[in-house]
Amino acid sequence: MSLTTVSFSYPAKPLPKWPCTLPKPPPRARCRFVVRADVKVISSGEACRRGLAAGIDKLADAVAVTLGPKGRNVVIDQDDVPKVINDGITIAKAIELPNAVEHAGAMLLQEIASKTNSSVGDGTTTAIILAREIINLGLLAVATGANPVALRKGIDKAVHELIGILKTKCIPVSTKEDIKGNFVTWEAYITSTEIRNNKPYPLD
Repeated sequence: MSLTTVSFSYPAKPLPKWPCTLPKPPPRARCRFVVRADVKVISSGEACRRGLAAGIDKLADAVAVTLGPKGRNVVIDQDDVPKVINDGITIAKAIELPNAVEHAGAMLLQEIASKTNSSVGDGTTTAIILAREIINLGLLAVATGANPVALRKGIDKAVHELIGILKTKCIPVSTKEDIKGNFVTWEAYITSTEIRNNKPYPLD
């Protein structure tokens, strides 16, 4: 019995190198989102003080006309609908100035009016007028060489003394009878002043 040997031959292939590297996928298109903030205006020195004072004056002038029982009204164009208003806080919040530094000055008074309104619910116009005078005189003092820190301490001390004086002059009321009695006393004072001066008592 004879055996036949059959051999098969295959084409030689090079063995892959280790570590094996896979083909890289094609690059994907990347979407880039560019976010740019609004331009910030940096101001300092005398130019900054003048801009702040200008914005403060513009807002205070618009609000001051509503002070007192004889105060005038202000027309605000809100949502293309004109509204007649004599409330200081509403007028202050409606004011927006195109100049960034002036708008920052106006926002100072808006913040003062908001805190006054949230604390006592009234007196925003008076607070704005007083703040305008304090800020303008403070800026003038700084421009002439005053120390801002010492100026702040002086204002705080003056406010503390003023509060003490007001507490000694105020009349506490708790009932409707107290309010009525004080009103009668105040009305008698106004009448006597008008008779003495021969002219109406200035209420504004």
